[in-house]
This record gives sequence, C-alpha cells and structure tokens, in this order.
Amino acid sequence: DKTIRTKLCQVGYIGYDAASLIYEGQEFAKKVIPSCIRENALERILWHKQQGDQVVVVSASLSVYLESWCKSLDLDVICNQLEIDNGILTGCFI
Repeated sequence: DKTIRTKLCQVGYIGYDAASLIYEGQEFAKKVIPSCIRENALERILWHKQQGDQVVVVSASLSVYLESWCKSLDLDVICNQLEIDNGILTGCFI
C-alpha cells in the first residue's frame, strides 16, 4: 500500500528539476520554518547543543527543505529523501 504522501510525490514531483526544488526548499527553510518552531523548543535544542549533545530531528518531512534548516543549526536529520535521476525528480522516495 502506498501512503497519500507517496502518491502526492509521484504526481507532484515526477519530472521536476531537482535543483529548482532544492532551491525552493532552502528558501522555505530560511523564511518559513523559523516562524513555525516554538520558541521554547528551539531554546531547548540550542541548550542541548551547548551541552555537547547530538540532536537529531526525525521527521516524515522532505529533505529538500528540512535538511537545509537542520544544517543551519548543525543538527542531524532523518527524513524522507526524494530520488533524483540526472538532476530530475523521479517521484519516488529513496
């Protein structure tokens, strides 16, 4: 069985230019995600970083935006990866 997310990715991203989507994801990570994160959650993440803890974000979100946000905070991330073939999205997950 395929999930709704999988089906949407197959329809929405198949044949899409990967570089364009990655750029859009990076912009989303800069402009939108910070306003969605609860302040106390971000404070706690930063506290753990200051303690030398490894912080890993685990999400069903897409890597095209979540990886960029996590990288900006030096966080590790486990999330959905879209398959790219010759710079074009296949519509499948890795």
